[in-house]
Amino acid sequence: MLKLSDSSSVVDLKQNKLPLHSEKGFLKTFFTVGISTALVFIIFNSFVDPFGIIGAPLIQGFNKVKPRALFNARMVKAHQIKRIKPHGLILGSSRAETGIDPEHPGWFKDSYPVYNVALPSARIFEIFSYLRYAEAQNHLAQVVLGLDFFSFDSDRPSEPGFEVERLETNSILIPNFQMTKDILTSVLSFEATKASLDTLKKQDKAVHGYLDNGSQDTKRRREMVRAKGGHFAAFESVLRSTMLAEDGITKLDYGHDTGQKAKALKWFSEIVSFCIEKNIELYIFISPIHSQWLEMMWQLNAWGDYEQWKRDIVRIVEFKKQESKDKTVIELWDFSGYNNISMEKVPAPGNVSQEMNWYWEASHYKRKTGDLLLDRVLLGIQGRPIANFGVKLSLENIETHLKTIREERASFLDDNVKEVEFLKNLIFKTLKKKSG
Repeated sequence: MLKLSDSSSVVDLKQNKLPLHSEKGFLKTFFTVGISTALVFIIFNSFVDPFGIIGAPLIQGFNKVKPRALFNARMVKAHQIKRIKPHGLILGSSRAETGIDPEHPGWFKDSYPVYNVALPSARIFEIFSYLRYAEAQNHLAQVVLGLDFFSFDSDRPSEPGFEVERLETNSILIPNFQMTKDILTSVLSFEATKASLDTLKKQDKAVHGYLDNGSQDTKRRREMVRAKGGHFAAFESVLRSTMLAEDGITKLDYGHDTGQKAKALKWFSEIVSFCIEKNIELYIFISPIHSQWLEMMWQLNAWGDYEQWKRDIVRIVEFKKQESKDKTVIELWDFSGYNNISMEKVPAPGNVSQEMNWYWEASHYKRKTGDLLLDRVLLGIQGRPIANFGVKLSLENIETHLKTIREERASFLDDNVKEVEFLKNLIFKTLKKKSG
């Protein structure tokens, strides 16, 4: 039997191993390339700053427009508050985010800089959380708070993207973990790099996000209306989407059947108490939604709850003011109702060229509507075309005010028969489709 020689036939495994200096060289190259690549991504994403949380310089045509910020508002605005440290604050939902101007002349000089921290679909707990966080960064002199019925919906205390941990205020020596995580994610992640590339690509396209003061760029709303096919289609779309959304109908309720409304009202009470305690002037207003939205609430049998909600917030405000002996200015205004602003006629179907004066669609009012509101609240201006636009509420006038709105609705029905029939048919078809 043939016997193979050990010296020539047995493979010495040691001969197949890389020399020690080669292994070290490979690891050194690997880590050098890895670290260099990471640094490239960090520098690139920091310079583009796609979410606007790093504070990189804004360069027209390069990174000034930040389309991704709109979808990360709860993160972005927390970091902006920390950096800007405003003395004046706008709170509320996307209605206030779109319609209330931080540059309006009615703001006190001591309120500047004013920042719009209103958030899409904001719930009352979120609003309180951002108020408290902003005050921790810098003392607030003045706050304007837009209230919406759906913000008090007890079924959903917060919206996706809200992290209460992000708004915790630690000592200087202990960094906020969630804020630190946000920054690291925004410069060193695949999603951040995608967002940076998206930011670069869309600078010269019709995509608009937030202004430096936190307000939505109104160009975005204009383009949304145009894309829908005009104001008529935009109105129909927002009403239909509210009814079809998973929480669309419950947005018109705040837990009256289960008693859960007390939770939402508690947070509102905390907002008022906090402003009194910190000596912050607080101007609260109920949003000037379009008459079509008001009529939708009536047709969906939510009007009784809507009125009771107004009574509840009036009661809280008045009690807190009496308890504090008017330590600071707290005012509550109602801009909802059937008036010559909210009853603005909607252009006919297919009319894309005509632009409405006061509204984008049934939910969101324009900046000029918000300016009239602030003229009334902050400057005390009253007159045409706002003679019946805005009523300061109190326990003494709330019932008379609610009765007046019901009477105004009766006149609206008489003068807008076709519009009301259209709304009834839209509700019937939409809800039938949803149940079917």
